[in-house]
Amino acid sequence: ERAEALALGRAEELTAAAPFRVEQRFAEVAARHPFDLAVSFEGESLTYTQLDAQSNRLARRLRSLGVGADPRTEDRVGVCLARSLDLPVALLAVLKAGAAYVPLDPSYPADRLGFVIEDAATKVIVATSETLRSLPESRAAESEVATHSARSPRFLLFDQEREALAASSSAPLPASPLGVAAAAYIIHTSGSTGRPKGVVVEHAQIARLFTATEPWFHFGPEDVWTLFHSYAFDFSVWELWGALLYGGRLVVVPYEASRDPQAFRALLARERVTVLNQTPTAFHQLQRADEVATSPPGTGNGSSTSLDLRLVIFGGEALDPATLEPWFARYGDARPELVNMYGITETTVHVTYRPLRSGDTLGRSVIGRAIPDLSIHLADDTGALVPIGVPGEIWVGGAGLARGYLDRPELTATRFVPDPWGAAQGGGARLYRSGDLARRTAAGDLEYLGRIDTQVKIRGFRIELGEIEAALASHESVAQGVVLALSTRGPSGKPETELAAYVALRAGVAVTALADLRSDLRAHLRAPDACPDPGAAQHRLRACGTQLRRGRPAHHPAPHHAQPDERDPGAGQPVAVHRHPARGQPVLPGHRRAAAGALAGAHAVRRARVHVHGPLGQPVFRSRDPARLARVQPAGRRAARPAGPAPARDRLITRKPKPHNAGKGPYGNGDLRRRHVRHQPGRRGRGAGRLRGRRRG
Repeated sequence: ERAEALALGRAEELTAAAPFRVEQRFAEVAARHPFDLAVSFEGESLTYTQLDAQSNRLARRLRSLGVGADPRTEDRVGVCLARSLDLPVALLAVLKAGAAYVPLDPSYPADRLGFVIEDAATKVIVATSETLRSLPESRAAESEVATHSARSPRFLLFDQEREALAASSSAPLPASPLGVAAAAYIIHTSGSTGRPKGVVVEHAQIARLFTATEPWFHFGPEDVWTLFHSYAFDFSVWELWGALLYGGRLVVVPYEASRDPQAFRALLARERVTVLNQTPTAFHQLQRADEVATSPPGTGNGSSTSLDLRLVIFGGEALDPATLEPWFARYGDARPELVNMYGITETTVHVTYRPLRSGDTLGRSVIGRAIPDLSIHLADDTGALVPIGVPGEIWVGGAGLARGYLDRPELTATRFVPDPWGAAQGGGARLYRSGDLARRTAAGDLEYLGRIDTQVKIRGFRIELGEIEAALASHESVAQGVVLALSTRGPSGKPETELAAYVALRAGVAVTALADLRSDLRAHLRAPDACPDPGAAQHRLRACGTQLRRGRPAHHPAPHHAQPDERDPGAGQPVAVHRHPARGQPVLPGHRRAAAGALAGAHAVRRARVHVHGPLGQPVFRSRDPARLARVQPAGRRAARPAGPAPARDRLITRKPKPHNAGKGPYGNGDLRRRHVRHQPGRRGRGAGRLRGRRRG
């Protein structure tokens, strides 16, 4: 079994194509297709000759600011531009100047952009007068002064220099001496400690991404692509260079259209797009818009132009194949061909390839096989290979692995590890430990099963729950906080993932502080849409800990809050109690152990009142401490014993957190380690008491 698993995971023996620098390959393509359209945006366009000339001019201006002047160092240039024709011009210009581009999407929070600027030590930032406002105030102020410190970047405001650039030379700069091993871009991903990490990807890794997949996709000058995703999301690398390295046309999607499925569907038809890249969530919304646009005449919805898609490529998050049934019913599975591609920023966008057929809608999220120049091994938590059919962590090897994390050698060594199974082939190879769980089917395909840690992907955003928890913990109103990814149903009935923050407020802090908490989170987190609305129907508060990550509660959007005790200003901090979806009554989620955990957590929020509906009666557990909770009995059972020393039959249950839970939430070290639970002799099964723990000793 080990030999079979090892053989299935190895990369194919290929004759590797010669690597290239991205901007040099683009120059070759521009020379072959000088008058073909290269980029379009809202009715405006640039030919390949125009795009090449404009990027040459900007590259020369960057060189005059010192970018790429020293051939021994790699410079980094921040690009803070809105979606427009200027965006591909700037990205190309940075590469032509011999530097790596660092995306600074102006829609991201200013604090995050400020961190990325500091972390990447950008030498120059290309922006406009408008996008400059999205940067931290200190950075915006620096653009107005003439002097800069060694660590402070210079600013190049594209709109203010447009006329001067148009009058400058468009001759190309000499080829960069750094070669294909130089960094092409640095994209920052979510960090579990609250500190994003920059992934350094080289030209050679981008080059092999396209040469290794050419036999599958046959991209060419006839293709029209969309730049739908943020250029700070690595899916954009595939969109941008998939068009411009093959002579195709890139349609930059306006931000508003990227958020409006009907407008985006109309754009696809109008621009005659042939290659579409989507996260499954975005495509599901597009499907609904397409159903409306293709409705039969007479329904009042149809009459839209048909689509010219030949390829739809999924990535960024797990795909539920069942959601594709309506699409296959309308279009079949031949044209457009739908392809599921699993990938990671650290492995240069894509790792696997799996064409989808109509019969796949009955199965799980199959991500297929590795791109030929990559290897995929599945291993257990001890690092041993697992056999076919057994879940294991995905370890990726091969030419697509990024250089590592920017200036984070310890983290790089933790995630990019020596290949323990490749020593016989000469050694020296690396593998990336993805943290993703999968299993290999008998047919050799991989089925994606989720994460082995707390990282989640929502609408393609890679989110470390620890990063959000760190932002919560830094807020002056919060004593403790935990973030969960909850499975919900969207308006269409499709399964969706929603983030919910559960916090314990500090003593004396009113619930009204939640509004300020949410606004502060927007300033720190890169996905502000994930911050719940502070309205009563949206914010979720629960005293909880890491236990709830293993047994995630069912979620209903309208929490019920206990009333505070007026005699104690610090008491009664709210604990969300979900309402029963049918009866509208407040209930605690889960079975009796989940109820016990929630009740224990309630004490951490300082003597909260919790109303529980169900077999124990209505209401119960009015006591203010865990010891007295144990004396509450359902109606019809023995009465609560009088106050006094606990009988010998009572058990004091000690809850010992596992090491990986230490310090995380109310169940970490030092929090609620003991719960007093009354043991009823002679009772077994479900009638053995609603609050019950494992007896020891």
